[in-house]
Formats: sequence, structure tokens, C-alpha cells
Amino acid sequence: MWYIHYNPAVANTRLHRYDGKTVTFWYKDREGERHFETREAQEFIKALIQHIPDRNFKMIRYYGAYSRRTKRKYAGYLQRSLRQATFEEFVTKVNKRAPKCPNCGKK
Repeated sequence: MWYIHYNPAVANTRLHRYDGKTVTFWYKDREGERHFETREAQEFIKALIQHIPDRNFKMIRYYGAYSRRTKRKYAGYLQRSLRQATFEEFVTKVNKRAPKCPNCGKK
């Protein structure tokens, strides 16, 4: 049997107090200050359930240039190019229209 491990929406260390009716938890704001918030247990569970994906829902973590497929496709070319060419040659190969330096005129 396969078990899928999901990361929790809220870490157990962020739960401060539970008395059977209310849940007290903390979070950090943009300045890094801790704020404690108390909610009824039902209300807390409703807010928490929103962040749990449906069963068999495929989460996309990276896409575009950061996707695994793109990285795998170009990884060999980039590694080979970096070993064989100087930085200037590499830039010229990858970007044909590299801007010219206003001082020396090189790309």
C-alpha cells in the first residue's frame, strides 16, 4: 500500500493552545513580529481545510524555464557550453543579439 505524505497547512509548533473549544495559534507578519490569534475550533478547521488539495490533485510547483522538463532538455547543452567556451562566447551563442559594449565595441 502506498502512503502519500503531504506537508501540513499549519505546523504543530505554531499551535499555541487548544482547550476543546478554541484554538490559539501564531503567525509572523512582514516585519517578522509574532501575532497570536484565537478562533473557535470549527472556524479554525474551516480555514485550514481550504488549503488541503483534493485527492489525486496534481500540484504544479515549477513551470516554464524552471520546470524539470526544460531543465533536463537544456542541462547537457549548458554544462558542455560552460566547460568549452569562455563566458563571452557562451553569451554570444545563447543570445545572438547580445548588446555591444559602448567602450570597447565587443558583445
